This record gives sequence, C-alpha cells and structure tokens, in this order.
Amino acid sequence: MDDGIVSVEPIRDTRIELPGNVTNDFCYVDIGLHSPGIWGSGTGNFLKFALPRLQLQLVVIFTLTQSIHLLLRRFHLPRILPDVQSALFPQEGDVYLDLLSKIGYIFFIFLSGVKMDPRTVLRTGIKAWTIGVLSVVVPVTGGLIVSILNQQRIHRYRWPAYKTIVGIQNLFPFPVIASMLVDLKIMNSELGRLALASALISDLVSNLTATIIAYGRIGLMGFAKVLIMHSSFLTFGLILFILFVARPLCLWIIQKTPEGKPVSRFHIILMSLLVLVVVLLTDNVGLNYQYVELYDLKFIAIVWLVLAVCLAMKLAAIFISAYFCKVPVKDAVALAFCMSSQGVVQMSFYYYNAVNQTFDGETFSMLTTSVLIQAAAANLVVKSMYDYSRMYTGYQKRDIQHTSPSSELRVLSCAHRVDDVLAARKLLEASFPSKESPLAVYALHLVELVGRAHPQLIDHQLGQKSSGGTRTQKMIEVLSMFEQQFLGFVTVQQFTAMSLTKFMHHDICTVAFNKLASLILLPFHRKWNHQGKVILDSSSLRAINCDVLDMAPCSVAILVDRHKIRRNPSSTYNVSVAFFGGTDDREALAYARRMALSPGVHLTVVRFVPWDIYAGDSQWDAVLDAEILKDTRMQGAHQENIVYREERVKDGAETALLIHAMEEAFDLIMVGRRHKDDTPQLLGLSEWNDLPELGPVGDMLAASDLSTPVSVLVVQHQNVKAI
Repeated sequence: MDDGIVSVEPIRDTRIELPGNVTNDFCYVDIGLHSPGIWGSGTGNFLKFALPRLQLQLVVIFTLTQSIHLLLRRFHLPRILPDVQSALFPQEGDVYLDLLSKIGYIFFIFLSGVKMDPRTVLRTGIKAWTIGVLSVVVPVTGGLIVSILNQQRIHRYRWPAYKTIVGIQNLFPFPVIASMLVDLKIMNSELGRLALASALISDLVSNLTATIIAYGRIGLMGFAKVLIMHSSFLTFGLILFILFVARPLCLWIIQKTPEGKPVSRFHIILMSLLVLVVVLLTDNVGLNYQYVELYDLKFIAIVWLVLAVCLAMKLAAIFISAYFCKVPVKDAVALAFCMSSQGVVQMSFYYYNAVNQTFDGETFSMLTTSVLIQAAAANLVVKSMYDYSRMYTGYQKRDIQHTSPSSELRVLSCAHRVDDVLAARKLLEASFPSKESPLAVYALHLVELVGRAHPQLIDHQLGQKSSGGTRTQKMIEVLSMFEQQFLGFVTVQQFTAMSLTKFMHHDICTVAFNKLASLILLPFHRKWNHQGKVILDSSSLRAINCDVLDMAPCSVAILVDRHKIRRNPSSTYNVSVAFFGGTDDREALAYARRMALSPGVHLTVVRFVPWDIYAGDSQWDAVLDAEILKDTRMQGAHQENIVYREERVKDGAETALLIHAMEEAFDLIMVGRRHKDDTPQLLGLSEWNDLPELGPVGDMLAASDLSTPVSVLVVQHQNVKAI
C-alpha cells in the first residue's frame, strides 16, 4: 500500500503445501480500498476504489429513493427501491454493497420479527384464524394444481424458476402488511387489527408449509435422507437455543433496564452480535435467513399468467373467507388487497434467486415490476375502499346537553401519566356522582408502542394484565380508589392501549364509540411543576389531541391542569364558565350545570355581551343560547351556589382583561373551543392564537408563562357527521 492506494492485481492461483503432501488451493486478489483523494497522484478514476464507491453508492441510493418517495407518497404509493445501474454499480458486482445490503436486510427482518407477538395467535378469534389459514391453503393448493397442469408446457431449464415464483407468490410476509397499514394510518382500525392478526397467522402457516414442502422434496431424493435428518436435528437445536438462551438473555436485559430509560449501548451491541451469530447458525443448518430471458416471450407470458392466477386465488380466498365471517363487502375487498400486497420481502426473495441464477435477467425484471404494480395497486385500493372515520357518520346526540341530569353520564378519561389521572379524578369528583346522577368512567391508559408492530387494547375487567409497567399500575390504582370512594354511584372500567403515538387517536375514538361515551376527557400536552414552571411540552401528545378533536364520535374536553401549583386549600371548588355563545359554549355550560348539583362546587357563569346586542351569532344560535341561559338563571334561583352575571365588552382586548381578572378567583374556568370569526367579543384575539385546538380564550388561559393556579377545561361539542 502506498499513500492509501492498494494495487489491483489479476486473480491468481496460489498453492500452499501442507504436511503429508496435502495442498490447499485458493484464489488471491488485491482490492483497491480507498483513494488518497482527488489531489493524489496516479489514482485515475476514484470509482475504482471500493470505499469511495460505496459511499457514493449510498448517497445516490438514499437521495434517489427519498426523492421518489416524496413524489409518490402524495398518491399513497409505498416505498420501492429502484434498480439503478451505471458505472457507479459495476456489472461484475460489488461485494461491499452486496454485503451491506444483506446485513441491512438481516436487521430489518430481525426488527420485524421482534415486533411480532406470537401470543397474539392464541388470542385471536375464529375470524382471524379462518381468514389466515384459508388465505394460505387455497392459493397453495391452487398453485400445486396449476404447476401440475403446466409442467409439460415449460422447458426443464425454466422449471426451477417457475416453482420458485409460485412459492414466493404464496407468501404472506407480516412486515410488508404491517408497514402498509402504518403508511395508510389504519393500523388501529377494526380492519387494521383484523389484517394484522390474519397476516400473522398466514405468515406462520405459509412459512411452515414452505418448510414442509422443501423438506419433502429433499426427502424424495434417496441420497438426501441423511441430509434432511441432519438439517432437522440442527433446526430443532437452533430453536432450543433461541428459546432457552437468547430469549432469557433478552428478558434479563429488560429487567436490568430502568423503566423509561433506553437500553444501554453495550446490550445493543451484544444483541446485534447475537443476531449475526443466529444468522450464521441458521444458514448452516440449512434454513434461509431471508424470508427464505426479454427474449423468451412465451415464458414471460407464462410468468405474468402465473402472477395473475396466484394473485386472483389469494384475493378470492381472503375475500370469501372474510365475507363468510360477516365482514362488510368493502372491508373484505380492502382486507384482501391489504394481505395480498407485496414489498421488500418478496423483492429480497427475487434478488436472492437472481443471484443464485434461478432467475435470468428478464424474469427478474418482470418479477420486480410485478412487486411495484401490486404494492401500488394494493395501497390505492385500500385507501379508496376503507374510510375509518365513516363508522361515526349518522350518530347524533352523543353529548352532555342531551344527557338528562338524572341519567348516567359516560366519560372516557384518557391519560399518559399518573398526573393526568390525578387531574381527571379531581374533575370527576366535581361532576357530582350520586344516586340521582350516576357516573360511568371508562379509563384509557395510553402507552406508546415500543418494540412491537401489533397494537394492543387490554381490558382489565377481563383479568388481562398490563405490560405498561409500574406507571400503568399506579394509574389503575388511583381510579380504583375513586370507585371505592363513591361506591354504588361510580362505575370504572379500565383499559390500556399500547399503540404508536400517531395512531392513539384511533383507540380513543373506538373505545368512546363502543362505550357510548358522551364526553372524551383529554390531558393537555403541557405540564407545570409546583413553582409554575413548564416541565413538559410534547408535540406528539398535542397531535393526538388535535386528531381526536377532528374524529371524535362525541363531545371532547381538553383539561389544562395546574393542580400542582400551590393555592390556599379550600373546601369549595370554584368553577366559572366564560360564555360567548355557540354550540361549544352551550356544551361547556351544560357540563358546569351538572357540576353545580354538588354542594361542594360554586359555579359562576359570566356571559360576555357585545355592545351591539344584535351582532355576532346567528338567529338560531341566539335562540339556543337564550334558552340554556334562562334555564341556568332558573337553576340559580333555587341554588345558592350558582351565580349568573353579564359583562358588556367592546372587543377582544376588553375580554382579555376580564379573563385575566378571573384567573385568581377560580379553580377551574370552562370555555368553549370554537366561536364564529365575526364574534365581536373576541375581535383581535385570534391573531395571537398559538394553539388553535384550544380556541382564542383557551389559548390565552393555557399560556406557558401563566403561573396562576387556575385550571382550564376547553370543551368541543360533538361533530355531527353527515351520512
């Protein structure tokens, strides 16, 4: 080596003589690793050196694939890696890029595998089992029949490629389907959960079937009986190694990692080495660590025919199974295309067989094109056929206004932290749970899904244990004590939803819809300590709240909690409603009037009236506002704990002064989220609105620099969706 240059010499045979007249032959080649740079002498083309070529290859691949993805994602198309060949990718191949791609694929499959929860198979219902098993059995059987019929038509040199194509087409790779559901944002939907459960079963059954068929073919060869026994024995030994060595090691690492803390770098390196060791063992026992010419026009036509027949059989098997399991027709079609989608797993199989020369260049090109077409078509069909939000259309009066004060109020309380549960409990205590006004609380503890691909909704009433750690257990205990405190007046059902953050709103809306909740109670994304300093400001939690506001099947309230900030303790809970008019303000007032039934709550309703009494709300809104305010005044005439007053204001500036004056006087201020843009009492406030999900008044009361101990409840009335 001279100045970083490794001379490239022709391959030459080298013979080493060993004791006993035994020789060892091997090929030897010098490879140019890295160049001294563009200013070096005698370097020639720097692409002749492996390291700079590899770096440039990675840059080109990443830039090209990301650019294409940015273009295609607007059409809901998946990520597909294009096949680029030029001087950058030599025809003779590049061992370093090939090795890097294999290592990357190994860890892709590993990460996909550890995210799969095998116990899910035991918990799935008969619907997922029916769809999962039949979606494999029918195409495999049909593929065998088609293969027998076509055996005489295909040249014997093409027969291995044909059998391989049929086998790969009958795979149901869980990672591909899970990735597709994430891209389409329907993983936590009813269809998504069914697809994940069915895909997991199909993946296990299809791989088991493929293994049995492969072993059977080897067993038919008389000379291979010893080989298959050897491979079976080593395979069984490898499974035992994974179960009794690798798995206990992983559990030990989990126990040694403090809750909420990342796994140490040493353990990550240890697991990475263990993955590579298992891959080497897998390859040596006879398994595949991977999930697993254009001149011959006749064979190319057969290839496309086989692809079409295999796809048709898969679609038919899944659709018919889902239809007989009483899945709606549109959902059954979407499920069929979802589970039949193809992606990186099939691409890896095709590449593996192309490298092994089972496929020629023309066949490989056709197959990779088919992956692109099927993946794109599946995404477009599922996106057009399945609309998660449509399940809420046509449902009305899921709100507090239409819930009688003497009937049960159903509230879905969501929480990410113990502080959220404590704040919700205080609000629920003020909601007057009594024999005349019972309260049903559905507590949903939200845990971010880490290390798994399958979301979980755990029902603690069924005896299911949460895997959210000690934090979730504390949250459960807080509301269990609340139920005991108001025994007979309050019923609490607790759930834990483990999901990706961007899909948590699906779990929230689904539980609220199924439990006929009138109100969803959400924690604010910003938290304060005892001194009034902000200790948490989470953009992901804010995104969850915004998504729930858009999709919710009932009314929604965001609780801005400042209970940690010190205030002189008082036996009376002082509540105020800032009323400007509109459906959201009426919903907030309806909730406050229910609270006022409790003798421990003192309610003050402040109506902000414009100087021009005819400005602002429409005539119908004005009638509804007047009706609920009249009922409030009548209720106040019989209850000393209700005060009603009006404040005449000119614009948003005067409103802001009065709102700030209320901050010191109340424990809780309730306000509607949405108001008309031409509301004179709020004129000018919208220009300073940093958090649109709280509305102009809620945003002002939730300011991060506000250190007063007042909490805020921002209420949105149910969005009634048209049919």
